Amino acid sequence: MKVSDVMTCDVITVPRSASLKEAASVLVQHDISGVPVVDGGGKVVGVFSEQAMPAGTCSGTSLCAGSSGTDSAVSTVPVIVVPQTANDDEEGL
Repeated sequence: MKVSDVMTCDVITVPRSASLKEAASVLVQHDISGVPVVDGGGKVVGVFSEQAMPAGTCSGTSLCAGSSGTDSAVSTVPVIVVPQTANDDEEGL
């Protein structure tokens, strides 16, 4: 089995300028634990996840009321996207 067999093609993202409340709402709305964060040009600049949120930032239904942008809760570990090629099967990818 390959990643391509289980990956999502219609990727949900949040803009870098999103508040923690907005980003957390996206996680809840789509029942996901993380979402790519993109800049104004659509380039992935990080990943926002439940685990990256500062402790005590979100609780109950308030979902981060009054919090600032997502920058403080975004992992900036490089994201690598590998396009599918015709010879992926031959290379064992």
